[in-house]
Amino acid sequence: RSLYGAGSAYLHFMTKNYGKAKTLLASAKDLGPDGKVKDQLSFINLLIVANEGKTVTTETETQMLPAIKWLTEKAKKETEYAQFCRNFFSQILAQKYEQQGDISKAALAYGMADLAFIPSSVNEYVSLYGSAIDFVREEMNTTDLLKLYETTTKPQTETEKFFVQNSSVKRDAVIDVIGTSYLRDRDYNKAIELNSEEPETYN
Repeated sequence: RSLYGAGSAYLHFMTKNYGKAKTLLASAKDLGPDGKVKDQLSFINLLIVANEGKTVTTETETQMLPAIKWLTEKAKKETEYAQFCRNFFSQILAQKYEQQGDISKAALAYGMADLAFIPSSVNEYVSLYGSAIDFVREEMNTTDLLKLYETTTKPQTETEKFFVQNSSVKRDAVIDVIGTSYLRDRDYNKAIELNSEEPETYN
């Protein structure tokens, strides 16, 4: 019955009836599901939390973080969950961030989707789907890049810390792209300054 409840909850999630989906999830959990079904319930709950709000707020991130940590650990051990993890970050979370104009967070989410925290010898998807650095280079302007630099240098929340630690987008790579972006903007003085020392201000 708990498996049926998980399937029914997912169907309601797909139709964006999040209230009903959460009710069905709670009922399924009360039935004492086995480990596999419990994992499915956890993943569906993460999908609901990520999608039910119009924007992803700091509170939403805090609410999601335990489930995100759970998902990344599952991804390290099971190929099926590696696919779930990649799709969650690239097709749901990163796109939510893009829609609300938080491009630096979108870059980190795409970096999580690269699955860089999984050794390539363990998971085939690591080398096949690396795309976050292309997003950083091609889709981000200087203002967004400086915000990303600030986050990778001094993450302010536990969620940001987790993303910075596990994303494929690293601070040194961001600095390199900032230099290119200054040249693209024809801000040569900033580009020269960046070559001599790391940016200390974000303007």
